[in-house]
Amino acid sequence: MEANDILQKSFSSILKEKRAEHNYTVAKAAEKCCITDKQYYNLEHGLSLPEFPTLVNIIMTFEIDFNQFIALISEQGY
Repeated sequence: MEANDILQKSFSSILKEKRAEHNYTVAKAAEKCCITDKQYYNLEHGLSLPEFPTLVNIIMTFEIDFNQFIALISEQGY
């Protein structure tokens, strides 16, 4: 698996988990992260990775532990 694929898969997994924890719809999550529904959908389905400002919004919105993210991508072979 390519490094970018691992990042997308890992980020997607965390995003799905965090959205479920907050009981947000895709539309609500997108609004909270200041992106469109389509952009959010693409992130959550592993079709893209966020730009840095969007990444910051997502981390702050969902209180993502960056160390957890790094550990997950490392476990998946990044």
